[in-house]
Amino acid sequence: MLIDKNTTASVPVSQESVVHAFTTKEVVVADKEEESLGEWTITAYCPCEICCGKWALVRPADGTVYGAYGNELIQGIACAAPFPQGTRLQIGDVGEFVVEDTTSAWILERYDNKIVDLYFESHSDAMDFGVQQHVVWEVIR
Repeated sequence: MLIDKNTTASVPVSQESVVHAFTTKEVVVADKEEESLGEWTITAYCPCEICCGKWALVRPADGTVYGAYGNELIQGIACAAPFPQGTRLQIGDVGEFVVEDTTSAWILERYDNKIVDLYFESHSDAMDFGVQQHVVWEVIR
């Protein structure tokens, strides 16, 4: 729900509409707050051996890919980050993701613990995403 500050009316809108129609200072989205964590490095990975090393070889026969917490990884939703499982992160204008995997300690150290790795199903899609810089918010519901 969007709360219009000029009236007392609530107008149902999608989050995407809110982003395009108003600045974040003019919008209150019911049941959702975001806390800015600053600018982070955003990378991408897939389940291949290049991206995941030995962990790429640990997979059930049906090919399902699971993160470190035992949940299936889904492109466009799952990420690895230095937050507890289930933490929701809004990554710039890329989208909202859920922490379902962990990041290797050496990678965290390399990026001063400010890295989020987005899950992709294919290596080429992960490479196309590349390395980007975005402001990250923790979404609190």
